[in-house]
Amino acid sequence: PVSKNIIIANNIIVATDTEYPTHGITVDGELRADLFTCGVIIVGNVIRYSEDAIKAVGIYIHGYPNPNYPPNIINVVVVGNQVYGAKNGLNIVNSRLVSVSNNAFHDTDRECMVMSIAKECSIVGNMIYRPSRTGAGGYSAILIKDYSEKNTIAYNRIYDPDSYMKNGVEEDGTSDENQIIYNSIVGASSDPIAKSGAKAFQF
Repeated sequence: PVSKNIIIANNIIVATDTEYPTHGITVDGELRADLFTCGVIIVGNVIRYSEDAIKAVGIYIHGYPNPNYPPNIINVVVVGNQVYGAKNGLNIVNSRLVSVSNNAFHDTDRECMVMSIAKECSIVGNMIYRPSRTGAGGYSAILIKDYSEKNTIAYNRIYDPDSYMKNGVEEDGTSDENQIIYNSIVGASSDPIAKSGAKAFQF
């Protein structure tokens, strides 16, 4: 089964639930590896978590969470959205060809973006302000993990005036062949970029 050609545009979403975490926007394929979603555009939305709300993920793109299966969410465009006060601003799980550009993420509790089993995705030209609000040195602005490969992270502006974030971009030991280039990173408490892959490329 395939879901395709979906547009989620120009919504204002305010999360206020104090009992259950609620994601702002979800593209969900995590329950079955044979359910495919392709051709999704997420554009011009504003997602805000109230101060008392239980935090979740602002934009959640979640394929079947097993690296032994191919990505079942393919070709997603995330552009021109704003996310405030989420646990994570954006998660990409077992997805391929996700383009994230010209979005603004403010005051995330943990990482602003988490890429897990992400393949050939691009994170380009986004603004990230004050990640890792729950603890100094605890979380990086962008985390690339769990066999994420051949992604491009470029021309992003990452700024933490309080230096709570650990790294601007962090790549774990299972991920490789990612390009991390031309990012502006100010306020990391450790290295601005921490890469582990032997074939990762940065400057």
